[in-house]
Amino acid sequence: MTNTPKKHSDDKPSSGFVIAQLPKFELLLYYAVWISHAIGAFVVVFNITNRLRRSLERWLPQSDYMPDYHMDTTDPEWSFYRIAIFERLIAFVFHSAVFYIIPKLFSKRATQYIMIVCWLGVHLYLTSLKCMLTFAAFAVFTIVISLIVHTELVAWVICIAFIMEAQYYAPFSVPPRIYYREHNFYLYGAIKVINYCIHLSRNKINSMKELDIIRCAQYILYPPYSTLLIVLYDDFESQINRVEAEQQKSEIMPLHLTKGMVWKVVRLIFWYFAFEFVLHFIYVYSILNLPFPIFNLLNIYELAATAYVNGQLFYWKYVLIFGIPSWFALFDGMKPPDPPICIARVSRYSRMWRYFDRGLYQFLKLQVYLPLVGDIKGTFGSWRRFGAMVGAFLFVLAWHGATKSCILWVTLSASELIIERIGYMIACTSLWCRLSIVIGKRNKRRLIAFAMIATVIPGVFGVFFFLGQDGFGEMIFEKLLIQGFFDVISLDIAIRDGLATAGFVFIHFILLGYCFNNVCLQLDESITREKPIDRPQKKTD
Repeated sequence: MTNTPKKHSDDKPSSGFVIAQLPKFELLLYYAVWISHAIGAFVVVFNITNRLRRSLERWLPQSDYMPDYHMDTTDPEWSFYRIAIFERLIAFVFHSAVFYIIPKLFSKRATQYIMIVCWLGVHLYLTSLKCMLTFAAFAVFTIVISLIVHTELVAWVICIAFIMEAQYYAPFSVPPRIYYREHNFYLYGAIKVINYCIHLSRNKINSMKELDIIRCAQYILYPPYSTLLIVLYDDFESQINRVEAEQQKSEIMPLHLTKGMVWKVVRLIFWYFAFEFVLHFIYVYSILNLPFPIFNLLNIYELAATAYVNGQLFYWKYVLIFGIPSWFALFDGMKPPDPPICIARVSRYSRMWRYFDRGLYQFLKLQVYLPLVGDIKGTFGSWRRFGAMVGAFLFVLAWHGATKSCILWVTLSASELIIERIGYMIACTSLWCRLSIVIGKRNKRRLIAFAMIATVIPGVFGVFFFLGQDGFGEMIFEKLLIQGFFDVISLDIAIRDGLATAGFVFIHFILLGYCFNNVCLQLDESITREKPIDRPQKKTD
């Protein structure tokens, strides 16, 4: 959603960012500051948990693993996911078994129909008949209308209305684990319908032949992609074509169970139980749901640590939520989106949008942003970019809900992207080039790291709004940023009675942000060199 410059060499990206190597001691210092603060945040939240344990455990269930302990199941998404995971795994294993066996016994066309029937059975097992019938009626209606009117707009209107209103009017089952799966099936299924209707419109398809109907059904019902992972229709079609071709070439279907796949599943199992273990000792979700009179008793460092740990657990959770269906897709020979980037090493939040939910990013870029931005050349190129960015974020609001917290999160995220864009424009000026020559490459990198604090602030606080309960983002924004800034202006930078003033914390976090940005620049450069870009990105990317 913002311009990503294409690198021409290892040390001089077109953005003007020259990633000079800093002295090893200096880099080690930055890493030490970053790692120690990350560990310290978990220690702070662990101490808060111990301090409030008796009060918090009144509403927390006893552990399934250790009867003498309680477990923080306050996060509704993880609570629903963990009670639904066993049935989901059964469904995935059944799918993988028939996906492996059926092509060896039947022809290609017969295999396609049998797999569709099996996948219908899988979804009936995971959801309910009324859910499947409701979604089928919605999908058929939208696709037929798209075939008649030959425009994407109608499909967009119908699908966005469905996304926003399904939770109120669509039928749901009472058991929480089934409700959770039905909710995801409706939402992610609507994305698939949009993608398929866009495919019909852009390829000027006026009627659907037998293979079109088969591919549409496969796209909507393929279990690893049916919920939680967003894959564009064109990508799915190329993947399933390749897999079916492999099935036809060999009497024995290729089994994609490599050492790497075994290692992936071992890691998923380890991180699943490690995440469950952490929730026995760090009650961050319960802390975030404390009444505000109690919350106000936490000092600024405790609030910041709570917000940071909440963000880290959010990343950890989605590594698992995305990782399990991705593994089964890889086992089938498909190519799912890569896992999310760790948010503890992201200082430019355009990278967060690109690399956290990669499927959602591809959808927003190819189906929303690029069609809206059109031709960026000419007088109104910048305004086109801005309008396209607004359009993409409006869809994000429709997807997540237009709550006050989400609106503030989106606003801060958009502001961060605009700041990044301004930074790239400055990097292209002759003044910046002359300054770079005068100060040298290493000082240029240090200056960039300091300037990137302007992107970290809206990005981080946007996440605080998004992940915290209503009012939490405003509280930490006011105490840390607003009050801290005015304390610095009035030179109130001190520690009194063992407590730091907001101004002291503000300066502390500015210095921490500088160290953090240097670490992120180093990690970005290392990863780029290890994994070069396979294909050039469009300038409007």
